Amino acid sequence: MTCKRCKTKSSPENAFCEVCGVPLCKKSAGGHLLTAGIALCLLIVGIGGFLLFGNRAAPAEAEIARARFVVQPTYSGVADFVEGLAAVYVEDDSWHGELWGIIDRNGNEVIALQYRHIFGFQDGIALVAVDDERGVSLLWGMIDRQGNYIIPPMYHDLEGFNDGLARMAFWSEGGRQTEGFVDRYGNEHFVGQFDAVQSFSEGLAAVRIGNRWGFIDTDANQVIPPVYDMVFPFFHGTAAVLLGDGSTMGWGLIDRCGNMIVSPVYEGASRYFNGLIGLIYDGRLGFADATGHVIIESRFDAFVPSLDDKSIVVREHDGDVFGLIDDEGNIVIEPRFEAIQLISKELVSVQQDGLWGLYDRQGNQVLAPQFLSIYFMHEGLAFVTQFSGDNESAVGVIDSQGNIVIEPIHPWRGMSHFSESVAAVGDWEDNWHIIIVDGDTFPLNPRIHNVRWKSEGLMAASIIDGGEERWGFLRVTP
Repeated sequence: MTCKRCKTKSSPENAFCEVCGVPLCKKSAGGHLLTAGIALCLLIVGIGGFLLFGNRAAPAEAEIARARFVVQPTYSGVADFVEGLAAVYVEDDSWHGELWGIIDRNGNEVIALQYRHIFGFQDGIALVAVDDERGVSLLWGMIDRQGNYIIPPMYHDLEGFNDGLARMAFWSEGGRQTEGFVDRYGNEHFVGQFDAVQSFSEGLAAVRIGNRWGFIDTDANQVIPPVYDMVFPFFHGTAAVLLGDGSTMGWGLIDRCGNMIVSPVYEGASRYFNGLIGLIYDGRLGFADATGHVIIESRFDAFVPSLDDKSIVVREHDGDVFGLIDDEGNIVIEPRFEAIQLISKELVSVQQDGLWGLYDRQGNQVLAPQFLSIYFMHEGLAFVTQFSGDNESAVGVIDSQGNIVIEPIHPWRGMSHFSESVAAVGDWEDNWHIIIVDGDTFPLNPRIHNVRWKSEGLMAASIIDGGEERWGFLRVTP
């Protein structure tokens, strides 16, 4: 039978639509409703929908209407929506195994499933890959939102645009890799002029001639001669470089003119992260700022930068304890915790004696350690777990002040973070529910197998069809 609401075809024995859950009433050959069919539909709705889902009650029609598939679950995988478009793929029998395309928020395939991979749109441009002539490797290009090629797929390696140019590489005859750049009109620049190139950053790109690296500007003028064994890109006017004389070798920092502002005496260096550059001396990690001033002498042995460029988690060299420094090198949390996680732009979670609490990025305690785990915080809300008896864990939700929004009493096994005021949770019986930011909850269609967070108003969700997981998108009404 075909569902009148979503037009999905369901098996004749089903009493509810397999996708949206609407009751299905069968017609006789003459088109009249069977009395028995009416009675069956009313009975099923009246007793909570047990006949379709065994011992699980089907959600009420009003609840199902709050989360309906607007993009039907037909894809092997889906990416998030960005700029109104999402990359999707289906599996095929080729060596690569996937065919990718682009859909809009209504589920229309605006770009057909024809690519071996797509990196979603950014500033109206997406990276795409196709098979080469032999079908053994990928060739990369770029398309616009209409699927027109900006750069034809002819490169074995292609990166995004920086300073108007994208780094590319292709294999020449004999397997030699040739590198250069291409602009937004498909014009190639400096191809084969250097043995290797890196992407531009702050108007300069690292290039290798022979075994030595230097830097050029966007016109290929040599700004810094190729004298270094290895280099990192420029950030805030500073780059880390490796320099050796045959007997000794060390990392230092240079400015845009090639002046050495930190002597090359360090055993290792990092790229520029969160206002600081990591420098290793005598096996220990310290930090310098963009001017080359060493702010923290070598004392740590590991670090994890935040994505918002504001904080860095560090581990003490002489003890397996963690602390936090800010983007100016100030130690805001002395290394004393078993672990620290960067969970939001304002907060970190800290572990002490096996339990997790919250601190802000200024080092103030927000919530004393008390939970088994604290998940990443989005829109001011985070899932937490704690023991509920019999070594079972229960799940709840806290806000950014550490207040309990939803008591940790729920036996949830899977959670998506809060996004656009809603989150999804699954229980141990594979039932999924939607949680609204105010704590309201309602069940999803029992056929749903997995759920992700919302992106641009739609929530990715999957079902199992013929033993295969198939993904689409739900529109959730809070």
